[in-house]
Amino acid sequence: MTHYARVTRSLLVTTLLLTPAAARGQMIAHKQDPETYAATRGRALSQYALDAWDDRHGLPQNSVQAIAQTTDGYLWLGTQDGIVRFDGVRFTVFGRDASPALRRPYIWALEAARDGGLWIGTEEAGLIYASNGKYTSYTTSNGLPSNWISTIYEAANGQLWIGTRDSGVARMANGLVERIAVPGRSVNSITEDATGAIYVATGKGVTRIDASGRQSAVAPE
Repeated sequence: MTHYARVTRSLLVTTLLLTPAAARGQMIAHKQDPETYAATRGRALSQYALDAWDDRHGLPQNSVQAIAQTTDGYLWLGTQDGIVRFDGVRFTVFGRDASPALRRPYIWALEAARDGGLWIGTEEAGLIYASNGKYTSYTTSNGLPSNWISTIYEAANGQLWIGTRDSGVARMANGLVERIAVPGRSVNSITEDATGAIYVATGKGVTRIDASGRQSAVAPE
């Protein structure tokens, strides 16, 4: 059975989940099973089973601010008290006790890495890469413009784009961090189009950055 998950009282998070038996080792259904996606595409929300989870079911608290699914099938939730792994049945919490990197476990952003790891954006503790139980931290001492990470995006070319709450955007490649000047300091979202151009949304609008690094403002049609 597929499920739409509503994970918090204060923030509604809706996502397509795999069944518990299939939760590990698979991606979201439409990415790996086109026939399943085609069969369910036209369904109304009322045709799906709705399950709701909160701190009574294992969440450390109810403010879920980010969600991502890693290549092993696990669903990860970012909360104000650490990250949570969900296998379709139970929650496992990783907070302050998991690693010194999570000493300030207020999570703002999550991004599943293509290599199976997980990028974690925190408030005041910088950027964290988690893989196989190990945590690697990146902070202003590594070149980040701020330790308050608001959004993360891994581009098709493997570069990691990091948006901050108060100091703009940076790009990481081969472990090296480069600050990219764009209009606006508070970055809300980052994405990419089919040509590889990056779009950065801030309080000052949307900036398009093409493969050559040239910037242009995105204006409504």
